[in-house]
Amino acid sequence: MRQHGVDWYLERAYRTRPLDMRTCQNPEVAALIRNACEHLLKQGHGAFVRDLQLAGAPIDEAIERLAIPLLFLAPTLDGVFDEAAYRRVERRNPLVRVEPVPEAGELIFYQHSRLIVDRIIELTQTPVPA
Repeated sequence: MRQHGVDWYLERAYRTRPLDMRTCQNPEVAALIRNACEHLLKQGHGAFVRDLQLAGAPIDEAIERLAIPLLFLAPTLDGVFDEAAYRRVERRNPLVRVEPVPEAGELIFYQHSRLIVDRIIELTQTPVPA
């Protein structure tokens, strides 16, 4: 990205996922996505590597110890969606809930921001089990 620019990076990251590519080209959110890429660039390659490592890190112990509700809005078109795997995580702790989101990709925050805000509001209005 440093050598070739943000557009080069976005093209390579999302060219095989049409929904995410269209999101990158949407004038309503393109500037936000470009700013997020610039932020990543400023953090350096170490932050990128840590994010990739975190994605593959074991979570079983953390899920089992979780004492507050967790809702995961799972984008069905993110290239890694595996509903069976998500349901197994859900079964590890009754406080975990997975909600598959159709027509959502890796860029779900830009594609379904209203849904995300609505779920946050709902969760803040739901009493936490004792």
